Amino acid sequence: MQTENLIGLIGGIMGIISVPMLILISWFQTKYQYRQYFMELIDKVNDRYDRLHPLLNSLPQNYPQCSSEQKLAISRYINLCSEEYLWWILGMVHPRVWQIWQAGIREKFQVPVINEAWTNHHTQEYDSEFQDFISTRILHNPPGLARLPLTR
Repeated sequence: MQTENLIGLIGGIMGIISVPMLILISWFQTKYQYRQYFMELIDKVNDRYDRLHPLLNSLPQNYPQCSSEQKLAISRYINLCSEEYLWWILGMVHPRVWQIWQAGIREKFQVPVINEAWTNHHTQEYDSEFQDFISTRILHNPPGLARLPLTR
């Protein structure tokens, strides 16, 4: 009987120890997977922006003068901005990263042709929440106000 009690006691202790260990391992695994996903997301965003950057830096003064390739680049850039905004709203982007992205969006939307493209050609393609973000936090805030509230 004593052996059975001892085995039962050891089994109970092992159960008590193993549950927190499994929770801890699961927590670390989730954190690692989030970090991996976040790094992949950042890499994809950077790759997409790097492909658009040369075209966005050689735009004419107004939208009608843009080539079809430049117009497509502007459209893809605005789409990338909307995706970045969505990832922020969903809590998938660290606040520091969002602050950098938001400052970059503000800088690009100060370029007259991108502003014109948004205002006259692309606004209606996006939901009202993204339109409001561009209107209130990007277009109507001077570039010097890079530190906007980080609320979602």
